[in-house]
This record gives sequence, structure tokens and C-alpha cells, in this order.
Amino acid sequence: MWQGFCPVHRQINEEKIRELKKSSPDIEFLVHPEAEKVVRDQADFIGSTGDIIKYATNSSNKRFFIGTEEGIMHVLKKKNPDKEFITFKNIVCHDMKKITLEHVYNALCTGKHQININENVRKKAYDALNNMLLLSK
Repeated sequence: MWQGFCPVHRQINEEKIRELKKSSPDIEFLVHPEAEKVVRDQADFIGSTGDIIKYATNSSNKRFFIGTEEGIMHVLKKKNPDKEFITFKNIVCHDMKKITLEHVYNALCTGKHQININENVRKKAYDALNNMLLLSK
């Protein structure tokens, strides 16, 4: 299996994190686990987008620096209007933006975009996804 990476999370600049934490010691840095290790090492919290939302909502802290795709900001601000959220500019996953409920619905109804993989790969992928779902409980 090859070592993949997320190009969106690779854009997170460790220097900017250091500068912001130095100038604003009250800010907490929350980051997605797909960020590089040097970035995660500076985090106050590491978690999925859902975990980041829960953490920020339950935290008594009022200021957060968010290290993930900017789509999370709408939910964070809506759930926490009394808190301040800062993120990197232009950290957008254009691939995620292509996925819409309508596209998923059409693909499921028509079977138009089928992907065929060999059984060995399917089994390994199934096991990995199943383990991720078990860990999320």
C-alpha cells in the first residue's frame, strides 16, 4: 500500500501556527489528523472535523485556530456565535466541493459511475473501513 496524503492539509504552515500561538497565547490550535506531523505536534487538539466541532463547542476557551478545510467554519460559527475562529486562507478541498447530495443520489439510482476493483483490494478496503467505523464508536 502506498503512503497517501491530503494536499489540503499539506497547505497548513507550521510557521504561521508558531507566530499566532506566540502572539495570542490564549488561542487553541485544533487540527485534522491528516496534517503533517510537524503541524500536529503543535496542536492543542487533533481530531476529525466532527471531533473538532465537538471540542470547540464543549471548550470553555473562546478563541481557536482551525487547521482543516475551511468548510468547517460555517458550522463552528453557527454552533458557537460567542467564540472566535481563525483559519488559514484558501484551504479548500475542491474535490469535496464536487460531491453533492444530488450527485450521490443520481449515482446510486443509475449505477452510472461504477468502479470495479479486484476482490483482494476490496477485502482490504472493507476491513480498513470497518475498523475505522468501529473506532469511531
